[in-house]
Amino acid sequence: MELLLENLRTQITQAMENTARSLMMAASASRRETWRLVNEYRNAAARWRADRETVLQLLGEGSLSIDRLQEILSLLPPGDVSLRYHLERLTASYDELCLASGEAVADLFSQGEAACDRGDHDIGINVLHAVIERDPRFFPARIVLGWTYLVSRKDTENALKHFERAYANIPLRDSTHFQGLALVLIAHTQEAAGNYSSAITTLKRLKNLSLDSTDIYYRLSRDCFTADQFAQAVTYLETALEDRSDYLACAIVDQGFLAGRKTLTGLLDEKTELWGERATEAMHRLKLVSDMARLYQPEVADPELEVYIDRVAKLEERVSKQGCYSVYRHALLSEIPDLVHSFPDHLARTLNGIIAQRKKEADAYNRELEKEITRRRFVVLRIAVPAWLLFSLLIGGVLAGSDNAWMGSTMVTIAVMLLGLIPFSLFNRRLEHTLALERRGVENRETLQQDLTELEALRGDLMSRLIQR
Repeated sequence: MELLLENLRTQITQAMENTARSLMMAASASRRETWRLVNEYRNAAARWRADRETVLQLLGEGSLSIDRLQEILSLLPPGDVSLRYHLERLTASYDELCLASGEAVADLFSQGEAACDRGDHDIGINVLHAVIERDPRFFPARIVLGWTYLVSRKDTENALKHFERAYANIPLRDSTHFQGLALVLIAHTQEAAGNYSSAITTLKRLKNLSLDSTDIYYRLSRDCFTADQFAQAVTYLETALEDRSDYLACAIVDQGFLAGRKTLTGLLDEKTELWGERATEAMHRLKLVSDMARLYQPEVADPELEVYIDRVAKLEERVSKQGCYSVYRHALLSEIPDLVHSFPDHLARTLNGIIAQRKKEADAYNRELEKEITRRRFVVLRIAVPAWLLFSLLIGGVLAGSDNAWMGSTMVTIAVMLLGLIPFSLFNRRLEHTLALERRGVENRETLQQDLTELEALRGDLMSRLIQR
């Protein structure tokens, strides 16, 4: 197990680095004017190198679950059956199969498998045949024996025979998974024998088992190109690209796609143009949202809003400087939708919060202003009114002391009092005018409402573009 695991780490590292190196060499060989093609190669190479570290971490110390195995396989270079074969032997399910026929058979099989692993192929083949004589239905022995015939002797006939026998004797536990393994090996052997039409049929059987992984569509496309079935090949590859857009760059540098390289280059140009136009339009509108956020960020000092602004800036830079099919596609399918579903809503809440805060501040100011007007009015009522009343009574008293009639002095007193209402009314009107002039509304409310309307329009436009992609 330890030797197998160590060899696998080395093989995985080499396979993924070779894929990345091939892509970088293709980037160096490309003409300067095809900068988006160069970006495509470089982006794919960077992804394979990043995935390599992920795969090595997932590999851990061996003894993989089937789910973990599938996760690793989804990150490996497409079409590499050798890695699939060796990884399968690290699963707990495979270990259980090795022990299913008893300890004696398991020990004998272990010796044969170890001999094959260290390069003693003839010894290993003889021992594995002895295992099959004891248990003709022993699935692991058929798999290892078929692989050894294929790799060591290039004997596709015997390899195919044992893989087909393995398929005919699928274990009950995890049967669908092991059916898939047997069919993958059968198709690989048929490809090695140059029988691509049979390989295509076998890979289609995998699809019928609902084992239609991205790798299977990639291999179907490659075999169809080799078999001059170009239209079907493009269809299969486009299906694979739905999960891994970088497979297109891999296909262009894959020697197995040599017959369709011109078609693939044209397909890449077409997809780059289409997705690039959509991504650029979406980014333009998303940047308008970001620019609006920048206007209000100093006022609210919202860290989350700053994060959104920074994300848009980085995405815009990546789309403009590293623009290529896979970057455009990832932006439109992942990063832009994530921003569209959260950024405008957050900004709308921010704008509504600004309106609410400004209204709160205006209401507080207006309350204080009303208090001041009330205070001034109270001062007048408390001082000026009593003074005027006293003045009116004084005049009435003077008139009464001048031997005028009592009724006349009373009328004069009342008239003077009423005359005092004129300046009080004028003063009160001035206070009301001051209140009206100094009362505050919500600052720039119309502008904020217009921005909210524009923001909703931008969000709706972005959503419709994402739906139409």
